[in-house]
Amino acid sequence: MEYSVGYDLSPESFTVAGDATGITLPLKKPELVSSPAIGAISHEIPGKGLLIDEKAQVIALQQRLITAVRKQGNRIKQEEAVIALCERKLGEFLRDFLAKQPNVRAVPMIKFA
Repeated sequence: MEYSVGYDLSPESFTVAGDATGITLPLKKPELVSSPAIGAISHEIPGKGLLIDEKAQVIALQQRLITAVRKQGNRIKQEEAVIALCERKLGEFLRDFLAKQPNVRAVPMIKFA
């Protein structure tokens, strides 16, 4: 499974403050930015007979898997290491973006709160 975690960067979701020491961005916690990617799934129904509806069983298993994957994603996005990685990646993006703007001679220090 693969999880995409990041920040909501819509204008209403954060503010930017600046002073002589640099730029400060107060951020909310990172979010899952897309549904978790689940790799190829194989299955085997361990019973045979007239009472087993294989398609229904596979659908039920997939629904339970999706629920479990979402719960795991919600735990992952709260881990300190994941938050630190998201902040680092956002900082790298912002420094690169600001450096490419016209008339920018130096990129200020960027802090997250």
